[in-house]
Amino acid sequence: MTITKRKIIVAMMIGYMMGSICGADDPKLPRVLVVGDSISMNYHDAAKSALKGVANYYRVEGNGGPSDRGVDNIDLWLGNYKQKGFHWDVIQFNHGLHDLKQEYNPATKVWGKHQVVLEDYKRNLEKEIRVLKKTGAKLIWCSTTPVPGSSAGAFGRRKDEDLVFNWAALEIVGKYPEIQILDLNNIVRQSSVFDEWRKGNNVHFKDNEKEALGNAVAHAIVKCLGVVKQKSASDSR
Repeated sequence: MTITKRKIIVAMMIGYMMGSICGADDPKLPRVLVVGDSISMNYHDAAKSALKGVANYYRVEGNGGPSDRGVDNIDLWLGNYKQKGFHWDVIQFNHGLHDLKQEYNPATKVWGKHQVVLEDYKRNLEKEIRVLKKTGAKLIWCSTTPVPGSSAGAFGRRKDEDLVFNWAALEIVGKYPEIQILDLNNIVRQSSVFDEWRKGNNVHFKDNEKEALGNAVAHAIVKCLGVVKQKSASDSR
């Protein structure tokens, strides 16, 4: 495919996606975009529900994946944010669970290199932040949720490797004190809601776990927006 054809296709995709989003907006409410992997897909419905009447809440189409995919696609995901009605007030972003994947050889009990090595991961985050800051949106960095147990195979994950990548991410995000940090990792490690989840090795969430994460995301977004969210019946339970 030629560069010209690729640009045309990307422009059409942006136009279709942004047109759909704009049509669903409440123009009186701020606009929020979440850039993330399947974990953000897990809590999407809960966060969107918690922010009803507070913000127009969206996430990128599909799985945002590793940080190199973020660098390659961030312009597409942001859309034509300079056009009236297409701006973003808050952008929450995360990469990590795909970057930290490693091949594990059970015969030798040796872990291979990460899907995205740490130095590249940090460089990718720096690149993405520079693009995100051009939007003028308030930014939230969301820490990568835990890997509760090791899983073998060509795309395995090592228990607690999330901590290594979160420390690396903080080296970059820490350069920008204006970026708010949402520590979902700590919430998952500390909350009793995740007691059973922590006994397994599945990095994904279900049911009340999704709701807990969604509520935490909504709370962080409300804080970032500086608005007062009216309590609903579910908030008081």
